[in-house]
This record gives sequence, C-alpha cells and structure tokens, in this order.
Amino acid sequence: KRLVDQAYITLIVYMLESFLRGDTNKLLVNLPGRHLKTLLCSVFFPAYALGLDPSRRFLIIAHSENLAEDIVRQIREIMTSLWYKETFETRISDGHSRKDDFTIKGGGRVRAAPVRSVTGKGGDVIIFDDPHNVHDWDDDRKKRKVIEAFEILVSRRDGGAMSQMLVIGHRVAEDDLSANILDNHDFEHICLPLFATETLKFDLGQSTWELAKGESLRPDAFRPEQ
Repeated sequence: KRLVDQAYITLIVYMLESFLRGDTNKLLVNLPGRHLKTLLCSVFFPAYALGLDPSRRFLIIAHSENLAEDIVRQIREIMTSLWYKETFETRISDGHSRKDDFTIKGGGRVRAAPVRSVTGKGGDVIIFDDPHNVHDWDDDRKKRKVIEAFEILVSRRDGGAMSQMLVIGHRVAEDDLSANILDNHDFEHICLPLFATETLKFDLGQSTWELAKGESLRPDAFRPEQ
C-alpha cells in the first residue's frame, strides 16, 4: 500500500503540520517499531520544512552516532534529488557539507549528534529520534543519561520562545524519556499502540479517525492473530 493509504500516517502528518505552523512547539510521538516513525518525523519532515523555510536549523539526536548520521544522510539525499529541486528553491550550501552536518543557503542547518554528545550543540528545531537503545531498557544509568541530555537542550532554547522539540520513539521502560516528558513537561502527545486495547478516536481537523478495539495500527503488516 502507498503511505497515504495508512490512516495513522494521516494523523502523524496532521500533527506535524500543526507543529510546523507553531500551533505547538513541543510534540512527543510514541509509535511501535517498524511504523516509519523515523522516515516520517525525522527525514521527510525536516526536508519539507526546509523547502518552505531555508533558515530553519535542525539538530537530529539519536541513541547512536551512526543512526543520527544516517538520518542526516537521508535528508541530504532528498534535498539533492531532482524532484525536490523542481519543487523547492532551497539548496544545500556548497562550502559546508559533511556526513553529519550541512548548511543551507538562507541560513539553515541540519546537524547530527548522538545522545552522549549534545553539550554545545543546539538548533531551532531539535528532534530526538529513538533516544534510547531498546537493549538499555533495564540500564538505569543509560536511561538517566538520555534524560540529562534532553534537559540540557530544553534549558538552552536556542530559538527562544519559538524553540521547538520533537521527540519520537517507542517506549522502552516505565522510567524512560517519554515518561519524564509526560511527568515534567507540557508536550502535545500522540501515543499509538500496535493493537488497540480500546477504541480510540483522533481529531484530524476536518474529520476524525477511529482505531477500533483490537484493530492493528498497520493491518497490512501486523495482524491480531500474530
């Protein structure tokens, strides 16, 4: 199926559009694994946002350096594609382009960083993509390090009152970063289960979407009997 045929993707796009407009500056998205959360929120969204406004500065953070760099690589590939150049006037600068960091003509920037190395880094839009390694679910020290890195960047607010933070990931523990955000910060929150344990209804502006009890978020890939 095409991406647009997945109802939950329509919801994610609706929330990202709200985030892009500045209706909310803090958004937490919890999705199960293998549901395209990185592609939608950390790759497509920055590329699209920079197409509209080349002055935006993005900092992409992940639990590993390789993952963060791979996200930046995918953004670059989109922005240097023929179809993107035919659609948007935004261009990557010639003089500053590395695998983990490139600048945009117009003042923008896309930069990667692992969770362990956020000190001294910042941006107008900070994206935490799967900040926890799922294998660290019972490692209290590593979970605290992720939360500390998040709090460092919250305190910086490089864009002032207009600073934006987008956190995407699946839950790994009851005391993970998502729990800290829900307990201590005022974030808009989307939480979509692999299978609905009760009927859920979501506002899409002009319409609503309902995920019925027992229904799979991606019935093409995950069936209840699996």
